[in-house]
Amino acid sequence: MEEASHNLVANYMRTGQFNEALNILAREAKKEPKNWNIWFVAGQCLRFMGRFDDAIKNYEKAIDLNKYEKSIYLALGIAHQHTRNWSQAIDAFRNALELDGDYALAFNSLALTQKKMGELEKASHNYHAGVLALYRCIVKGMKNSRESPIYKHMDTQGTLWMEYAMEICIYLCSLDPSVSSMAFPTAEIAIEEEMRETHGGLYWVDCQDKQGQKNRLFLPNYFNTLRETLKLEPAYANLIGNRGMVLEMLGQYEEADQHIAEAQEFSS
Repeated sequence: MEEASHNLVANYMRTGQFNEALNILAREAKKEPKNWNIWFVAGQCLRFMGRFDDAIKNYEKAIDLNKYEKSIYLALGIAHQHTRNWSQAIDAFRNALELDGDYALAFNSLALTQKKMGELEKASHNYHAGVLALYRCIVKGMKNSRESPIYKHMDTQGTLWMEYAMEICIYLCSLDPSVSSMAFPTAEIAIEEEMRETHGGLYWVDCQDKQGQKNRLFLPNYFNTLRETLKLEPAYANLIGNRGMVLEMLGQYEEADQHIAEAQEFSS
């Protein structure tokens, strides 16, 4: 699709003029019938118009042309949700996750479908899996460099984010099989590091013990950076809040309150 047509479609969609966007997409589809993105965007327009069956047909056409684009499966699953075709929705979300096991949006939508089906334990599990996926995406993008921004400690009411941050350290260490153990800073080490900034913007430091094994010490800036990143990431509060509601439905009220309170804190 030519850039001018693409921009015009985007502008129409942004202003809710979906019929106008569809007219352009129909013309473009005649020129490029094998362009999967044209069919996908048309499906998006139709879904936003509430024409879910037509949207599904367009998504399926897009998949026929490109089986490796996770966003099509996500959109297809959402359209199936609207038509209450739960099993088809779940299949679509699982296809998206097969392409990207860290696709937090697909975990969220999968859990929502299971919640609607009354499968609350499964929904809770997949909201949790979605949070872990989101963390993995974040930490994969963290460059362990002295030039990284330095964030200072700030008190938070909730502690879930810290528990997840510590849990995901195992994943980070698994990316470097030479790391044999990991540790977290004591309160004294954390205070001194924040005062002196000895390690600059580093998130962790590796050192060798007497046996030559590599040990990894995670620094305060790792946790502080994650905290600030999560505050800017709406998906975190959404996943945590959604899990909280499911936990409440399961009668796990204390844990539910913890999740809902943290969602409110990180979305403010």
